[in-house]
Amino acid sequence: ASGACDVGGGAFVAMALATRARRAASLVGRVRCAFQNHGGTGSGFGWLERMEEKSTTMRGEGKDWNRTTRGFSASAQDAASEEQKKSKEEKEKASEESEGGEEGPENSEEIAPDVNELQEQLEKQKVEVDDLRAKAKESDTRLLRVLADMENLRERTARQAENATKFGIQGFAKGIVGVIDTFERAVESVPTELMEEVESGTEEEKRLRQVLRSFHEGIKMTEKQLLQVLKENGVEQYDPTGEPFDPNLHQAMFELDDPNKEAGTVAMVTKKGYLLHERVMRPADVGVVKAKSE
Repeated sequence: ASGACDVGGGAFVAMALATRARRAASLVGRVRCAFQNHGGTGSGFGWLERMEEKSTTMRGEGKDWNRTTRGFSASAQDAASEEQKKSKEEKEKASEESEGGEEGPENSEEIAPDVNELQEQLEKQKVEVDDLRAKAKESDTRLLRVLADMENLRERTARQAENATKFGIQGFAKGIVGVIDTFERAVESVPTELMEEVESGTEEEKRLRQVLRSFHEGIKMTEKQLLQVLKENGVEQYDPTGEPFDPNLHQAMFELDDPNKEAGTVAMVTKKGYLLHERVMRPADVGVVKAKSE
């Protein structure tokens, strides 16, 4: 602070000297002009010259003083800045030491409760996480069960839809099968000898035989056509004559003795069986060969 005051005072002195030198030089110039205008000679200029020398000297001294004060001012400013910087660093260092020394124990006392609280919160979160995991596992199990049930339902529905498509005509097909049975009995009821052509007999008898043969062939053709329509819709007729008895396909109506066939063989069929898409729609009514008695 004292250096700054000295610098300010020196600058003021230099400015004062420079001002006085300029005023003296101006005064000398005006006196010289006035003296020459009144016819003055060169011998009267001695005191003016001495005044000019003195003014020049004052201006030089003012410049020197000004340069000196400027250098001193710069040095003083650098020294003041360095001193302020050191003072600031010392204050910051003292503040850090004070914070580290005085507040350290308090901070250590405050940290311990925070850590305990954080541990408690962590334990609570672990319990919550375990609970959520258990619920998620249970939800996954339920979801898998629901998905399995949905898949089973889908498959069951698909099977039911397929069965409805395949076996939806079962009732209708059974009615048609009854008609075919009637046609078969009608065909079998006509004696074979009536189907033969004879040369003897009246014209009326020959005509009746011809009508009977035509009627017989018509019934057989109708039966064949019905069987073809049923086959196109998945219904097939089967005749198990001579096959081993199968309770899944055959319905035993009676037993009979036949020495030429093995016991348990189907010897006679009273009604043919029918399959609907390889499922028994109607079992065949059969007569089975009786076991031989010893």
